Amino acid sequence: MIETPGLFAGMSVRRNLDIHRALTEADVAEIDEIAELVQIQEVMRKRVGTLSQGYRQRVAIGVALLGSPAVLLLDEPTNALDPDAILQLRRLIRRVAERNTAVVVSTHQLRELEGTADALTLIHKGQIRYDGPFADFVGRPSLRVRALDDAATSGLADMVKARGIRVEQSASGLRIATDGSADLLAAQISDVAAAAGIKLVELGHVAPTLEEAFHAATAGAC
Repeated sequence: MIETPGLFAGMSVRRNLDIHRALTEADVAEIDEIAELVQIQEVMRKRVGTLSQGYRQRVAIGVALLGSPAVLLLDEPTNALDPDAILQLRRLIRRVAERNTAVVVSTHQLRELEGTADALTLIHKGQIRYDGPFADFVGRPSLRVRALDDAATSGLADMVKARGIRVEQSASGLRIATDGSADLLAAQISDVAAAAGIKLVELGHVAPTLEEAFHAATAGAC
């Protein structure tokens, strides 16, 4: 399915599916099966040109599924969709994948596929910068730590650094990278603070954002 699907705006949804069914030599029974899969049964008699962008995307995916392809390629499928339509599209992609159809999505919006995609290939300036599980792309969580006042926070930072732990300090507190178990490191930081009589007002896990992971993966790219 290309970024701007070629549908016949003046024809009904059913007619669109039927034309493409004939072109792909798919079985007639597939039309109703696909309509149920992509949840367009209620608009089958409506002209495509009268549908919302979200419904048109569903119709286009239905057209692409005729003939039971092994692989479904979607180019920028979330373009111009509102948040509700994007959520529905995510669910549709999972339903298609559960039919043993491999779904490959080309998109600039990583966040729109968070929780949906199983794997991610990041291409930046013609080079593959990451290729692996989507869930692993953002990396390990870090710890955010803040003491009762700035002086105590700075003192804690020095103590933690003395133990060979990487620390970044900002106006919002400390950001501590985790190379192993985040829980064990949090307990260690808590013990250091308690031994020094430093009262903590914040100690929690912070998962990297997709944007941070993207910049880390593309840093230094030519």
